[in-house]
Amino acid sequence: MATTYNTLRRGSSGEDVRKMQQSLRNAGYDIGKSGVDGKYGPATESAVSRFQKDNGLNGDGIAGNITLNKLYGTSSASSKTTSSSKTTSTKSAVPAYNPASDKAYQSAIATLEATKKNMPKYAGTYDGQLKELYDQIVNRDPFSYDINSDMLYQQYANEYARNGKLAMMDTMGQAAALTGGYGSSYGQAVGQQTYNAHLQQLGDIVPELYDKAYDHYQDEGDQLMQQYAMMGDLADDEYAKFIDSYNRWADDRDYAQNEVDKAYDRGYQDYLTRLNQYNTDREYELSREQLDFKKNNNSVSSGGSSGGRRTSGSRSSSASIKKTTKKDKPVEKYTSSRALNEAVENGKTLEERLINLKAMLDEGNITKEQYNDLSMALNPRYSYK
Repeated sequence: MATTYNTLRRGSSGEDVRKMQQSLRNAGYDIGKSGVDGKYGPATESAVSRFQKDNGLNGDGIAGNITLNKLYGTSSASSKTTSSSKTTSTKSAVPAYNPASDKAYQSAIATLEATKKNMPKYAGTYDGQLKELYDQIVNRDPFSYDINSDMLYQQYANEYARNGKLAMMDTMGQAAALTGGYGSSYGQAVGQQTYNAHLQQLGDIVPELYDKAYDHYQDEGDQLMQQYAMMGDLADDEYAKFIDSYNRWADDRDYAQNEVDKAYDRGYQDYLTRLNQYNTDREYELSREQLDFKKNNNSVSSGGSSGGRRTSGSRSSSASIKKTTKKDKPVEKYTSSRALNEAVENGKTLEERLINLKAMLDEGNITKEQYNDLSMALNPRYSYK
């Protein structure tokens, strides 16, 4: 008895999606870089579509009840039991393609996954230092000059004050000598004037000190810009090396993906070849069975006329047998290959193709056995009815 499942589609999420993704991965289908994350995204939808096509279902990427039963294998046993009871002992199983058992395909997938894990990452070794220098440059205080905080100015001030005092004392001494060694207000005034003259010279050097301070400010800014430029060159060189490494990795990844696609195509083409051979063999078996059927009919006809002259009742009975035989004889206007090709060409979905086969059966183009065999070839889940 098949289990009933909730329909899953792009945008679905949760444990049901996670279970489906794990089953797809176990079956050998690539579900993308996110892996089993419980989210029904484009990669999961693509994997579902490929699984559906591999198993004769409509590849719409929507995981309905039939798709999930096929994936989880809950209804496969009943289908195989029903179909096997209808087949002859000489009939081989309908070929199928299972990527999970394709060693070349699985090996290619393993190589692709290993390549994806080796994707290079940009280290950004100099990003922190570049940001620090940038902040220093952008947030740098504007130039200002305070003579009281200028150490050079303080040195000049001390020196000029000291020299001014010496000059003042010398001037006052000279004035005292003129008065016989006695101090006077004149000597003090002249000494103070001499001291003030020295301090006036200190004021004259302030512009020079301002220019020196501004030049020092500019030099510091230039040094920061040079350091930023040098660090930027190192960062550019590191990034260029990263890009080269990433491009080489991308080439390896694309090559590995191409190998996966080629391995899948080879496996699927091999499956189509085996399916074609299977149909050819079944067509031969059907032709042989048809020939045996004709021989049996001829034997019945010969048996009816071998007794010589019979009564009218006997002749009527023989005619009745022949008429019945002719009516029940299978009519095969199409070969199995032709019927399969027309069903596929004139139908986009599995349902349309099966309807095409049924129409051929109803019109007498193919036999019931051909219909059953071709239905199984299109959909391995088909059961004889």
